This record gives sequence, structure tokens and C-alpha cells, in this order.
Amino acid sequence: MAGGELATAIHDRLLHHCEVVPINGNSYRLKNRLQVIERDTDVA
Repeated sequence: MAGGELATAIHDRLLHHCEVVPINGNSYRLKNRLQVIERDTDVA
């Protein structure tokens, strides 16, 4: 089984047994990353 096929199979099995909870709103990770980029741009 190729890597992509294996990853797809694992993903399929995980989602089969899980409940997917969609989350709406701002991403804290993206917000923090944008702050770092702005800070680095201001320094340069």
C-alpha cells in the first residue's frame, strides 16, 4: 500500500469512529503568526 493510500485509510478509520466538530471563528494560531510577522516587519 502506498503512503497516500495508507494515510487515506487511516484518516477514514479515524473519522468513522469520531464525531467531527466544526469550529467557527478566528484562529488563534493564525492571529499569533500574523503578530509575529508584523513584529518582524516593523523591526526590519
